[in-house]
Amino acid sequence: MTSAVEGVASVAAIVDDGGTYSGSLQLRHFGPRPLTGDNTFRSNRTTTLNGRLGYRINSDTRIELIGFNLLNSKHSAIDYAVDAYTFQGGAGGLGAPGPYRVFHPMEPISFRVMLITRY
Repeated sequence: MTSAVEGVASVAAIVDDGGTYSGSLQLRHFGPRPLTGDNTFRSNRTTTLNGRLGYRINSDTRIELIGFNLLNSKHSAIDYAVDAYTFQGGAGGLGAPGPYRVFHPMEPISFRVMLITRY
């Protein structure tokens, strides 16, 4: 049995007065949590910063640039513990059984451009 994340915080700043330009920044933090019932394996904490810049072309159309992981964080996006055997080099023998901490790294800094229009 695992427990919940030990602390979550999200802070956002949004600037949008309905005019030509808009923007936002969002900082999110997830604290560590136990990955196993006995608390032997724990996740790492993760902090990300995402942002958005918008330009209104006319009343029906706008373009937005969205940035993900703007601090280029190297933390993991997902952590979990699995029971498994590891493979050792050489004769291909199996190592000691798990559990082992497994993770999926965060995507590197990336951007997306969106064109939004109403008909």
